[in-house]
Amino acid sequence: MKQPLLSIGMIFKNDIRCIERCLKSLAPLREAIPCELVMADTGSTDGSRKIAEQYADLLVDFAWVNDFAAARNAVMERCTGKWYLTIDTDEWLDEDFSQLVQFLRSEEADSCEEARVVQRNYMDRELEEYSDFFAARMGNREKGKLIYAAPIHEYLTYKDRTLESHIALPRVILHHDGYLEMTPGAQKEKQKRNMVRLREELEKDPEDLRTLKHCMDSAGSDAERLKYVRMARQVLADRKDADPFFSNVYDTCARFYLGKDSEALQDCLEEWHRRVPFSALYQVDGEYLYAALEYQEERYEKALEHVRAYEEGVAAVDRGEDLRCPDRLSVMYSFEAPTFRQKMTYTRFHSLCKLGRFEEADALLKEPALLDMKPSAKGALALKVLEYWPQLHQADAFLRAVWDRAASDLAEATAAKKYNACREWAKDLAAMFRQHYEKQGREVLYSFLGMEDRAPGLSARILLSEDPEEISRRWQGVKEWEDIFPDAYIHVMELGLPFPAGFYRQPSEQLSRLAAALAARPALP
Repeated sequence: MKQPLLSIGMIFKNDIRCIERCLKSLAPLREAIPCELVMADTGSTDGSRKIAEQYADLLVDFAWVNDFAAARNAVMERCTGKWYLTIDTDEWLDEDFSQLVQFLRSEEADSCEEARVVQRNYMDRELEEYSDFFAARMGNREKGKLIYAAPIHEYLTYKDRTLESHIALPRVILHHDGYLEMTPGAQKEKQKRNMVRLREELEKDPEDLRTLKHCMDSAGSDAERLKYVRMARQVLADRKDADPFFSNVYDTCARFYLGKDSEALQDCLEEWHRRVPFSALYQVDGEYLYAALEYQEERYEKALEHVRAYEEGVAAVDRGEDLRCPDRLSVMYSFEAPTFRQKMTYTRFHSLCKLGRFEEADALLKEPALLDMKPSAKGALALKVLEYWPQLHQADAFLRAVWDRAASDLAEATAAKKYNACREWAKDLAAMFRQHYEKQGREVLYSFLGMEDRAPGLSARILLSEDPEEISRRWQGVKEWEDIFPDAYIHVMELGLPFPAGFYRQPSEQLSRLAAALAARPALP
């Protein structure tokens, strides 16, 4: 039999939820190039093994010894391919794996020792929020004795030396949703188990930055985490060399300091920027953390400087330019995902308003991308627009667009989960306007007039009028009865005006909620 070009190795235990999805995703690759699939079952009882039998070229049992490297090495020892790729069952290979095939068939594959592919970690079940990481999953078996080292957070290396020549394959993506399946309790238990082994490893080598980083990640309390942060900072101070992995350690320390110790955070960020120049991770995470620090300390000019630097950093990521940075293959961004980009947009807007730079804030409100923000970020921004409404020329147009987008998203939502999410956002948005009025009083109603025929605008027009004919005309135009302010209903009743027929066609549950809201409001002065 001809030697396989690629050996794919997997270990699994009770992964019935996802194992077949993973194995099916590998089938096109196995057809495209000479491949072998070697799997080890570490004790499944849920039917995972039967599925594995249908796909594996070689399936073995491996008694679990609380050592991930040992299990992976048991698989690798049975492999015969020129290159080795490891994949977990809660991952699946992207449909476009052409770059992987091209690489394996190239002359570059003969000289290269390690290839890194993108591990895309999803943060939500809609698979919209994620972070990408260049995972060291592939090793050249013909350049040395390839093994996994470390019983936990294992990594590829050669038995007698480290892997030297690396290549990034940015279009080869392993999608990963395993974090979504872990409950907080399960995550905590996993961290406890991890810490037992990590403490053992740290005793062997207290200055190992890789182990210290994992200890910071898995520590059970802030007090314990601070201990490892201090140890790591001391090791970094003692080291005089330059290592791209330093970025990971500085990033983990800085994230710990945020919101706890502003002085230590600033010192850590400055040292990071000095020790690892041209760091891809600093240009994203470092600038994000610096912007958050300056904003928290109400140094808004400085905050804007770092927001701009952060936005330049994520733009470089989008263009693939971060691959030129020396630490890119060693790091994973914590603040590159859409949620964090949107938080920085909020920070930019509010900082501009605090500095009285309303023309720039208005220009920001014109950006169409704001309407695509997640409801939590869009809601936070809308609240600030409400706060600064009198000074913002674009407030009316922006808030009308936000309101209309919420209504159209709700109308277009078909899946039950998406409909519920859209409905909650629409309710929250209506509540923002109502609560802003109830907190600030009648004066804000003049701002609300810019909402025209939407519920806040109609509520304002009704409350500001004493003309029965005008109120009746406005009343006839109401479509969003549930979002009309309770005080508008009270005002109409105190004037003795009838409700139109459309009011009585509301669902009984909606009328009940309105009655409760009216009962809770005092009479208008």
